[in-house]
Amino acid sequence: MKEKLKQLELFLKSSSFDRGIRLGVGIIVPFAVLHILGYFEYAPALVIGTFLNAPGDIPGSFKRKVNAILVSIVLTMVITVIILFSKPFLPLLLIVLTAVSFIVSLISVYGFRASLVSFSAC
Repeated sequence: MKEKLKQLELFLKSSSFDRGIRLGVGIIVPFAVLHILGYFEYAPALVIGTFLNAPGDIPGSFKRKVNAILVSIVLTMVITVIILFSKPFLPLLLIVLTAVSFIVSLISVYGFRASLVSFSAC
């Protein structure tokens, strides 16, 4: 019993638990705030954005975490805009998807955090 309590204490103090709490708050707060303000139709987009940009938040220095999340957010926005503008033209969309997939996959060469950021961008 004492060992189980020790394991529970270590889990509650771990960075994984902290990250899960932050991700949960990042999902619940937009739903609640946008529901109160009457703009609930925008909440799913914010939640998907939260899920897309969460992989860059792995243990490491604060500066690298912030940079990874910011790069991930910018890449997600830019790629979404490019795809939405090329969506009406199927040949252009296929070319854009091919180019974006290739360019984003090149980011993963720079390490584990960069591969998570490139995963977020796809």
